[in-house]
Amino acid sequence: MNYLIKLLAIIGLTSITLFIISIFLITKITNPPVDNYYSEYDAIVILSGNPERAKLAGKLYQENKSKIILLSKENILNDYFGIREPIETYRQYIKILKQNNIPQKDIILFGNNNRSTFEEAKALSDLESPQLKNILIITNKYHVFRAKKIFDQIMPQQTIHFLYPEFYKNNDNWLKNKISIIIVFTELAKIILFFLFDDFNGYLAFSS
Repeated sequence: MNYLIKLLAIIGLTSITLFIISIFLITKITNPPVDNYYSEYDAIVILSGNPERAKLAGKLYQENKSKIILLSKENILNDYFGIREPIETYRQYIKILKQNNIPQKDIILFGNNNRSTFEEAKALSDLESPQLKNILIITNKYHVFRAKKIFDQIMPQQTIHFLYPEFYKNNDNWLKNKISIIIVFTELAKIILFFLFDDFNGYLAFSS
């Protein structure tokens, strides 16, 4: 009986600890820090995912935040725009950027079919460009916390700031949106796996 009581106590304590850690991480995921943004960056970096990222990058380019845009090359076919024949993610991004009058020469691809944020960070670090001392990464709000952890680990020498399309919106209550709830809890799982395995692409086949 004493062993059973001890086992239940351990299970209860572990459950409470995991619950507290989960609440802490969810708070961090849903409330990413706001950087002290520079007036200009060596590059604007777009991580693969929601096409709103490319629209924001184009807007920032037009505001002279940077003279170049580094675009993650992901070859996965996506149908963000409801077209009949989906094309590679990075090609859709390039299309958006060109619609915003971004010259092709100022769009630089990095990586080769990046499948995760970790792979994007590794590919970006492999550019080995001394000019990239400070960069502005464009992603989505609930991705910032994990992305920041990854990039700080892989590129500790660079100054890296993050910006997201939701930054300009005031009506963002993730608990009232089913899609946001799914994204937040997916990010929770991903950040835990990152702490455990770093590059967990072999453990969890999710894109960024």
